[in-house]
Amino acid sequence: PEPARAMYQSIKKTAPIKNTTRRTRTTKKSKMANNSLREQSITRKQRRLIHLCHASRCTVIEGDYCPASPHCAEMKALSRHIVKCRDSKCSYPKCLTSRHIIGHYRKCKSQTCPICIPVKRTIKEWHEHLVMIW
Repeated sequence: PEPARAMYQSIKKTAPIKNTTRRTRTTKKSKMANNSLREQSITRKQRRLIHLCHASRCTVIEGDYCPASPHCAEMKALSRHIVKCRDSKCSYPKCLTSRHIIGHYRKCKSQTCPICIPVKRTIKEWHEHLVMIW
């Protein structure tokens, strides 16, 4: 057993180093792709929160054109649905994902959250702008 272990150690030490350049390049590409997908996901969640926030406060009558957001009517309907919905397997479009991100947003205390911090800043700016108008 001892000579076998010594032989294994010597083979292990002298084993040729494989060329990993191609694998590394692929890994870098996949990391870049993952980062891009993560950024897209964050942006989608931010937009959803902003659209829902706007829709919950918008005074434009449903069916009329909202100059602030082309998604206003859809988000108003979604907001009304979310308020009533408790179905964990709801099939209403965007219900589950919206409830999930709203839940995160309400509970989030992180000072570095890439989703919530920009949204909170935007909402604060809206409020400051409205105060200046009134």
